[in-house]
Amino acid sequence: MCAERKTSNSQAARLEPAKDAEVQPRAGTRQKAPRGADGKTALVWVLFAALAVMTLSGVGTIGIVSVLGLVLCGVGMSQSTARIDWWVLVPLAVYVGMNLVSSLVTFQDVVNGYGGVQLIYVSMYALSCCLDEWAARRLRQLCVLWAGIAAALGIVGFAASSFFVSVTRLAFVVGAPNALGIFLVLGWFALLTCRLDEGADDRLTRIIGRLEPVLLVAMTLTLSMGAFVALLVGIVVFLAGRLRTHGWREVVGDAFVLVSKIATCIIVGLLTYMAAERAAVPVLCAVLVAYVGAMACTWPRFGEFLREHAMATKAIAIVGLLSVPFAIVMRPTSLATFAERIHMIGNGIGYLGNNPVTGVGPGQWRQLNLHDADTYFNTNHIHNLLIHAGVEFGIIAMIALVVVAVRCFVKRYRQAQHGEDAAFLTHVMMDTGFFYLGVTGMLMLTANGSTSPAKELSKRGTRALFAALGLAHLAILVTYLAMY
Repeated sequence: MCAERKTSNSQAARLEPAKDAEVQPRAGTRQKAPRGADGKTALVWVLFAALAVMTLSGVGTIGIVSVLGLVLCGVGMSQSTARIDWWVLVPLAVYVGMNLVSSLVTFQDVVNGYGGVQLIYVSMYALSCCLDEWAARRLRQLCVLWAGIAAALGIVGFAASSFFVSVTRLAFVVGAPNALGIFLVLGWFALLTCRLDEGADDRLTRIIGRLEPVLLVAMTLTLSMGAFVALLVGIVVFLAGRLRTHGWREVVGDAFVLVSKIATCIIVGLLTYMAAERAAVPVLCAVLVAYVGAMACTWPRFGEFLREHAMATKAIAIVGLLSVPFAIVMRPTSLATFAERIHMIGNGIGYLGNNPVTGVGPGQWRQLNLHDADTYFNTNHIHNLLIHAGVEFGIIAMIALVVVAVRCFVKRYRQAQHGEDAAFLTHVMMDTGFFYLGVTGMLMLTANGSTSPAKELSKRGTRALFAALGLAHLAILVTYLAMY
């Protein structure tokens, strides 16, 4: 899809619709599915269901993921065409392939590593390339809705648990606080993309637009420093890209509105966490959760207020930024954790040359770290995806991931999508979100795999691609079942 066109003061140029457009549905604004879109609608729901399963699976198990992969490939074989960016699909397949080879060399099978599970990334990306523009837009909206539902359930569960047990960082749905944090950040950027999309369904966009405070408050309750940093980097990349198509005054105004809204949600999230964990006043925590619901209901009005009162917006942004360091107070080990991860990455770099072709093997870095003279970090993953891939799966796997990352930033995306890519890349360079299926799946489905430049496959080629992927999933599943 082409880069966002240059606009001046039109409504489409704004980060969110004007007041009347957002509060009151306008006749004729609902975008109907194009003729013959029934098959694409089914594909959208299949991919959406797959994302839900992957999110709830955490890091995944081979049995469940292989069956899911077979379903996706079966649906893919019914598609008439796919628009593939081979600079994404091939390196991604090479990464998974080297993962499987490393597992075979180390364990003499392909089910003890990560490749058998992460093969689902290749199948999901390929199937997302079968979407047309309308279907990709609808899927993105549904992904945001899923992230909002997960965030809402997490917040309510957090408040409810504060009455019975000592609460901890929010991890509900994805399974780990840091993974949930970046999952919600990706959902927020996808929401921003929906708002900037001139062709988006106005009614559904308005509905998911009210989930913004829910996403950001839930993200705050994870107390994930990596998610906070990823959000910041993504916003900077988004605003920098916006400077190419909008005047700097407009971009600065957009920045203050964004920061004010985000800071407000972070403050509410920190207060909610303090009420439950520090003050141990669950009733106050429940009141604050109810306040989050009120924020969601009145969010469009708040956005309009920020646009109309520049001085108030700047004041809220400044006060909000000053309050963000309190997140470190809520999690006093965060600075020590960051230093430990830098140390961990340095330890991993020392093993890059041990077996540069196939790596030391999946899960073997932890064993090496256990017996070396360095600090034992007691974790399965080096908290840097590229270093981890290079150490355990070999330099070829690491280079393949670099190619995919570079390709994401040379593709002509919407500006908000580059922000989402930057947030994800920032996070995987300091954490393990890539290994959580729902996190990477969220990025793939909201980025829209058919985004240009891409090559269109014929029906025969599309069937051959999904047949090959389906056979790979089947082989891994059979091998897995044969072990029992």
